[in-house]
Amino acid sequence: MVSSAGNPLKSDDDLKLMLEKLEFIKTAKIFRRWRGSFLNRFEIFLEEDNIVNAQGAYEQFSHSMEAFANQVKKVEAYIESGDLTADRYFSSVKARNCLNEMSKMMASVIEEKDALIPSTVSMENDSGYNKFHMGAVLIRDNFEEYGRLTYYGESLQHMRKVTLAEIIDKQILEQMDNYGAKLKKFCDVMADLGLYEVMLKCREFACVEDNKDDLIFLDLKTGGIGELDRAACLGKRVITSTHKDQEGNEIFEESVLDDDGKAKLLKMIRQNPRLGLGFGNSLNSFQEESLATENAEVIRSMWGVTLRKTPRNKKGEEFIFLCQKTGVFGELSRKTCLEVAIITEVKDENGEAKVCESQLEFDERASLLEQIRSLLDLGVLEQ
Repeated sequence: MVSSAGNPLKSDDDLKLMLEKLEFIKTAKIFRRWRGSFLNRFEIFLEEDNIVNAQGAYEQFSHSMEAFANQVKKVEAYIESGDLTADRYFSSVKARNCLNEMSKMMASVIEEKDALIPSTVSMENDSGYNKFHMGAVLIRDNFEEYGRLTYYGESLQHMRKVTLAEIIDKQILEQMDNYGAKLKKFCDVMADLGLYEVMLKCREFACVEDNKDDLIFLDLKTGGIGELDRAACLGKRVITSTHKDQEGNEIFEESVLDDDGKAKLLKMIRQNPRLGLGFGNSLNSFQEESLATENAEVIRSMWGVTLRKTPRNKKGEEFIFLCQKTGVFGELSRKTCLEVAIITEVKDENGEAKVCESQLEFDERASLLEQIRSLLDLGVLEQ
């Protein structure tokens, strides 16, 4: 297990640079790309088995938090109905029992939260993970349980202020105070690890949905990358949906589904010097070939689609699409995209061709590149 004594978040130059850029992230889409890149780098220092152990402990805590949250809601309902007031408290047995059960669950949640992040070597050995493994799990889940801890902590304080302070005993009041203190301690631990700002960003963008309907494009001619409206691409027939899979995702006729075809497109992407997704020869070594009949038959039986011939783009002018929902990719006809105005090509002041729909803003392009690397499993750039 990686030692908890050393902190890669404070010693690794790549992680430190990513953390420095965090404050400049202003949109959910860029943050999610940042988070994916950050986790890919962070988890290099972490053992997979220990992350699995941390995930198991986190899921158990999530289960306890769910039960506690439901109990808090029941107490809130009794307060709203008037059954938990100074006048009626002693006459409502169900309300008193509900409050006592919430108190027990609150004590249990506090104890589990303390154990969630091991603070000693002995605790690490017993749990099979350390604070860094749990940190990775928390980031991947957007610190959802921290969000719930905060929300129901505020609910407890509100109930205490409007009603409970008048009727409950000192022990429960002390538990409420302890709940708030333990939540602050959790924040202090995250700050000590170097993850406090990450936690705040996770919560800031937790409920903001990305538009994953857009298709990412990679233009090998100009090196442009950007996003295209899926509905417009379908409507103008630059891409063809044959049917939907069991999860409701569209299967595109232009998708490359066989291993040989994927490898050839990925090689083109890696070796294109304009895209910045890999290093290699300046010229594409890809030679267009028809798919073997036997491969097409295998794909047809697996996916229920009939592959059509790859669009005849000029060598070095291939126009590739990537689906954000499923990760499937393939080649589109560059000529058709231009003819129906899905993309627009212009010349810059140096006479170089540019696609107007390409992302030019540095941080946006960098984030999009990281998303492409993740979806295509390209890994990080080799130095």
